[in-house]
Amino acid sequence: MNLGLTMSGTDRMGDRLTFSSFPENYFAATGEKVLDLDEAWYFDHNPFVIRDKSLTPDKIFNPWTEPRKQIAPWHRPIWHSIAERTLSEFGIDPRNLVLRHPRLYQFEDLAKRHRVVVHTRGGSRQGKLIMPPEVMAHVRHHYSDWQIIQVGAKTDIDFPGSYDRRGLAVWDSVKLIASAQIFIGVDSGPSWIAAAYPGTWAKKVLTHFSTEELSGALTPMASYNCDWHWYDQSFTYFNQTDHDIGFTYSFKKL
Repeated sequence: MNLGLTMSGTDRMGDRLTFSSFPENYFAATGEKVLDLDEAWYFDHNPFVIRDKSLTPDKIFNPWTEPRKQIAPWHRPIWHSIAERTLSEFGIDPRNLVLRHPRLYQFEDLAKRHRVVVHTRGGSRQGKLIMPPEVMAHVRHHYSDWQIIQVGAKTDIDFPGSYDRRGLAVWDSVKLIASAQIFIGVDSGPSWIAAAYPGTWAKKVLTHFSTEELSGALTPMASYNCDWHWYDQSFTYFNQTDHDIGFTYSFKKL
């Protein structure tokens, strides 16, 4: 069967990257590659996709719009990853999972450098995805003997004291993130690039939740609420207060 994969309906980098594990997992389960209907940049180096406009898909799968199952396999209360949930959405036993994180297949062999890559602003959540000044000051002080490089859009908030590499082409930003020992950012597309390289410690600062929300029932990958599924265990999570709250650490522990 020719399965066509599309993620139409969202133009957010992070939204799309979360599903980039699907082609490899689908191939492991079926022996078939998927048709990349979007010709998306994040599949440029993926060996498990086909780009051929002469082929007509027998079925089109859009993990962004597919109804999301809220009951984890075997009545577990927690999904292990977005990759597991996506595979289950398509009706494939999640025990066939071979990849639990996003993957870009490029720059995976780069040596890690004594480098922190930072990203200060996300593109959604009504402007709430902004790294606060006190967080930036802490990172700058704590990593004063590291090379700190800022990536993102040219219009992103400036990270004082960093090497400014905002405005790079996407694959150049990917290369910088892949070469870093640590990534620190808000909930954004570049954070999901970092998740594609498990050797890079991805630290995510959740700026868009109140103290009350974080200390409540919010649990990453819990099956009770599909919105919680975006807080994948690919990251270590931090808040913008002086205290550990819920599943997050204080930003002072970055």
